[in-house]
Amino acid sequence: MLDYCADIHCHMLPRLDDGAESFEESVRMLKIAFREGIRTICLTPHYMPERWKPRPDKAKEYQKYLQRYARQLSNDMKIYLGNELFYRQGIMEDLRNGSCLTLNNSRYVLVEFAPGMMYQEILKGLNNLMSGGYTPILAHIERYMEIIGKLERAEEIKQRGVLIQINASSVLGGSGNAAKKFVKKLLKNELVHVICTDAHSHSRRAPYMNECVRFIIKHYGSDYAEQLFCRNAEKILYDKKVGDL
Repeated sequence: MLDYCADIHCHMLPRLDDGAESFEESVRMLKIAFREGIRTICLTPHYMPERWKPRPDKAKEYQKYLQRYARQLSNDMKIYLGNELFYRQGIMEDLRNGSCLTLNNSRYVLVEFAPGMMYQEILKGLNNLMSGGYTPILAHIERYMEIIGKLERAEEIKQRGVLIQINASSVLGGSGNAAKKFVKKLLKNELVHVICTDAHSHSRRAPYMNECVRFIIKHYGSDYAEQLFCRNAEKILYDKKVGDL
């Protein structure tokens, strides 16, 4: 097993999106993450102004609360802050004026698109972010209808300098067989940069990581596992370049 894991895509902050519904649930999720070996967490509430527009000052206040509790679990547990951005017209202005957050004030932005968005529109959005000086991390690539099953499109996205994130549950079949088959192809071809929980609760979508870690080590090796669960996430949070795998 790995010494620790980092999770840079989760929805633990209470009442800011469709994630944790209370501080009590946030704490339950934090305890599960700790038991799963997660020691570094970047909280990423949805930024989708039509539905969720968490104020950065409120998110930072809640982050401090969770950090205090995390220290009671372990001095090694670190809590950072960002957003999962839903790509939309005007997102660049929102980033520039501080309405939404990069991951730990780095150049890296965690971004999602509508599942049915046309591939060329996804590329256009990613290029727009890069032209603004940001490095996009494409959230749960296995969810996009125009990409799933099309390995060459994932390769093109990576070649453009975009980082690719998949969900731990998808590796184990939690998002269906098509997603499971696709992420296995991505992993075999070393197209994935980070695996995260995308946790939303302490029950159905909890921050489980251990089973996925064991699977990756068994089938793809411990070195690749360290990159997927630890090293690349740390580089992202400390604003360092994530190189080719």
